[in-house]
Amino acid sequence: MFRLDETFSFHRDIALVLPSGEEQSFVCSFRLLDEDCFAQQLADDNDPDRALMQVAVVGWKDIQNAEGKPYPFSQQNLQSLLDLPFVKRALTRAYVEGIKGSLEKN
Repeated sequence: MFRLDETFSFHRDIALVLPSGEEQSFVCSFRLLDEDCFAQQLADDNDPDRALMQVAVVGWKDIQNAEGKPYPFSQQNLQSLLDLPFVKRALTRAYVEGIKGSLEKN
């Protein structure tokens, strides 16, 4: 049975390889964007990945700050993460794989 939900969301494990070579991970929550919104974000000439992640990422868990305290989700904290190219690429890849996986299952 399919349950239509206007706010589809999904979670993905994000595996990161830091520039030092160290591997770390966290869980990210994404909202599924409709086709128009997705296309609109990708049309951003400056940074389509950033534009996409600014609207698709809705939360996370297992991220800590430098002092080892939880790093809460907020738009400001998201912007800080997106300033890190390896994080932005990992988030974008996880989102695309998530929607691709849902397409392949149908």
